[in-house]
Amino acid sequence: LLEAEGDIEVLAECASGPEALEAMRERRPDLLFLDVQMPEMDGFQVLRELGAPLPATIFVTAFDEHAVKAFEAQALDYVLK
Repeated sequence: LLEAEGDIEVLAECASGPEALEAMRERRPDLLFLDVQMPEMDGFQVLRELGAPLPATIFVTAFDEHAVKAFEAQALDYVLK
C-alpha cells in the first residue's frame, strides 16, 4: 500500500527480526513499520538491538495486549491488523 504513495520510498520488507535489524542498520529509515511477533526476534528485541536514535516506529500487529509496551518503547503508533 505504501508503494502507491508518491512521497514514500519503501526501502525493505523483511521476514525476520535479524533481517529487519540488518536492513535498518544499512538503510537507516525515517519510519519503521514493525510487527510484534517475527521469527527469531520480536519487534521489541529488534528495537533494543538497534539502539538510539530509533526511527519513528509504528507497530502493526494482531496482538492488542502489547500496546502499552509499544508506547513505552517510544512507538509513534500501534495499529491492529
